[in-house]
Amino acid sequence: MGIRETLKERKIVQWAVAYLAGAWLVMQLVDVLGDRWGITDAIARLTDLVLIFGFFITVVLAWYHGEQGRQRVSGMELLIVAGLCLIGGLLITQLDAVEQSPAIEATVPVEVDASPSIAVLPFTIRSDDKQDEYFAAGVHDNLLTNLAKIEGLKVISRTSVMQYTETTKSMRQIAEELGVATVVEGAVQRGGDRIRVTAQLIDANSDEHIWASNYDKELTAANVFQIQSSLATEIAAALNARLLPDVQDRIDYQPTENLFAWDLATRAQYLLDKGRVQDDLEGAAALFRQSIDEDPGYAPAWSGFARAIAELVSWHYWPEERLAEAEQAANQSIELDANLSEGYTARGHIYRLQRRYGESERAILQALGLSPGAADGYSNYSETLRDSGELEKAVEAARKSVELGPRVMRIREVLIQNLYFNRQWHAVLQEAQEMLELEPGAAYAWYWISFAHSWLGNKDTALKASRKALEIGGDTPYLASGLAFVYAMAGAHEPAREMLDMAEEDGWPLVEIGLVYAWLPDLDKAFDYMERALNERPTALMYLNTDPAADPMREDPRWQSLQQRLLKPAEIQ
Repeated sequence: MGIRETLKERKIVQWAVAYLAGAWLVMQLVDVLGDRWGITDAIARLTDLVLIFGFFITVVLAWYHGEQGRQRVSGMELLIVAGLCLIGGLLITQLDAVEQSPAIEATVPVEVDASPSIAVLPFTIRSDDKQDEYFAAGVHDNLLTNLAKIEGLKVISRTSVMQYTETTKSMRQIAEELGVATVVEGAVQRGGDRIRVTAQLIDANSDEHIWASNYDKELTAANVFQIQSSLATEIAAALNARLLPDVQDRIDYQPTENLFAWDLATRAQYLLDKGRVQDDLEGAAALFRQSIDEDPGYAPAWSGFARAIAELVSWHYWPEERLAEAEQAANQSIELDANLSEGYTARGHIYRLQRRYGESERAILQALGLSPGAADGYSNYSETLRDSGELEKAVEAARKSVELGPRVMRIREVLIQNLYFNRQWHAVLQEAQEMLELEPGAAYAWYWISFAHSWLGNKDTALKASRKALEIGGDTPYLASGLAFVYAMAGAHEPAREMLDMAEEDGWPLVEIGLVYAWLPDLDKAFDYMERALNERPTALMYLNTDPAADPMREDPRWQSLQQRLLKPAEIQ
């Protein structure tokens, strides 16, 4: 009997068709009822495999239990059955391999983030005039500000790239250190009534030029802004970055026609970026004020003025009463230009100092919406989240700010501080070590290292690190109080008390004195100093609710009252 007659006699085709119809019905039911019954994709795939394998089992059973199934089966027939089973097994293996292939492929290192990234190196100055340094810095800073407005474009902050002034490092090395794919280098030359700017965009991996351009124009405020706008637009186009119409409008906007007002604000920003020194911050505030006097309608000068005052208050150089003036300046900036992210950033910083955390968060999120690539914006956001108690989100925002400003020490310090408040001691040590690798003289890196080792129980290491911080940073109040705290936490109460004897005369923050007393332990004096701080300098207590150093005070009945008052906005105390 031939194979066709055998298949017909044993009803193999009928069995196969019936099985396939039933299997199709099962698969349809799984598909339809999957969501309602919570059937996962893995279970659905398993069902498919079982049905496929079941088909071949059904064929084999039909072969042997057909009408003539009892008669002797030939070797050829057995070979056919074995072949069918083998084919089924191979199909199942192949399907399983297809399902597993994504997981295997994922183990291969690949570049996941395909979004464009860029670092703009400090512009070369083609003259010996000191004023041109400020001018070039202004062009550079405004270009970065414009690029940071473009969503999806990773732009490294100005402070991070400043160390590459006159560098001999290769483009590839710079790009690797900053974590970018492309680098811009350029030059500025100002002579008489003319300005000349050249720039080129380089693929750091291949060292090939992607784009280059030069501008030679009459020196006017309109032309300065137009050059900066053209640079940002052309670079975005070269990188295939998405530039929405409203973003293009904000890049093209010219906030002043007064070149001298722009120049004054540029010099002020240069000082403000330098950081914590009182003379620099006061110099920045004075120059911003002069710029405003030159052009009262210049919104960036108002936002810069607001930020300078806020920094002076936050570092305890100016009294907190000046925050009202800073808030007015920030509001004026926003009134003049509702699309200026710097105005909202300044407002958010001021609100945080006033413990108006909800308003601070909203203002900074508005700023980030207008300038999604701003490193300082994410750093400010992380501080607001930290002070309001949202520690995990604060760490996440701080890491984003470090990504955009990897070589900005004050931004890295915010991340370390947030990790410390989140009690991630080993992460504190890791980040502090990275900070020291970038800047070996970073005293505050040793300051946080000493605290982390204190909590890990490494008393001798903590004391050495704290003394190292003082050795590098001088006898500054925070570093000195840090050593006293480490002494107290290590159980060395006598040297801690000796340091406290001169603490107020040496200008230690009241809250830091109180924290040392908390670990002696002398809770009465600790709460006395917190009360004084809340009345005299409340900005120093903003982070107290989340500070691990306050742990000895938390079980005291007075803590709840202090905590509730700290969480209230300053104006309703």
